[in-house]
Amino acid sequence: MLARPLTNSDIHQRAAPVVPPLPSQVVIPLEPRPTPSSVAPSHAPSIPVIPVRTTAAARFELVTGVTDLSVRTARLDGDFKVSGPADSAFDDGVLRLSGNGDGSGPVEVQLSDQRVWRLRIGAGTKSVTLNLGAGTISRIDLNGGAERIDITLGRLAATLPIRMAGGVSTWQIRTAGEIPVKVTVGQGAGDIAFYGNHQGGIGAGATLRSGDFTAGPALDITATAGLGTLDIARA
Repeated sequence: MLARPLTNSDIHQRAAPVVPPLPSQVVIPLEPRPTPSSVAPSHAPSIPVIPVRTTAAARFELVTGVTDLSVRTARLDGDFKVSGPADSAFDDGVLRLSGNGDGSGPVEVQLSDQRVWRLRIGAGTKSVTLNLGAGTISRIDLNGGAERIDITLGRLAATLPIRMAGGVSTWQIRTAGEIPVKVTVGQGAGDIAFYGNHQGGIGAGATLRSGDFTAGPALDITATAGLGTLDIARA
């Protein structure tokens, strides 16, 4: 079958193809931007803070004289123990000791190593022995005279001031290690020895040093009364 060519009229008469309407544009709503919430965001569980253990300060005072006084720091159930012919009272962090009777006989005092102690020997004695290797000592005042004083110290956390104002014939200090020392004498001394190094006779008003006094824990000793000999050595 032969096809005839289309005329112009045929072209105009042929229906235009139906174009399906485009689908209406679909708008997809965006997720709303989160607004600040009044509820705090959750975090990992907080680590409980362990409070730092603090040690209460206390003071020991010898009010009236005894013949021989021995004080040492130790682990105790309470704050102190006293044995010998003496009366004691502990009030507001202060332990006061008084010799009873004629004051003869040795008196031993034990101080809890769970406190930071300041010691004040305010009365005269024949001998004073301070064994302070345990616990912490903040200051020592030796205001009462004595024939002999022996002090044994543990490792220091800071510079320890020691003041002697009552006069002493023989004085020994023993330390856990060799540490810097400064000694100021008001009335002179027969001899002062720093860890075996003897200084000989010391004039009134002199200040002697051993080691670097600014390098860490040290002994700061002031002797305002008469001093026979002072020997500082390792324990």
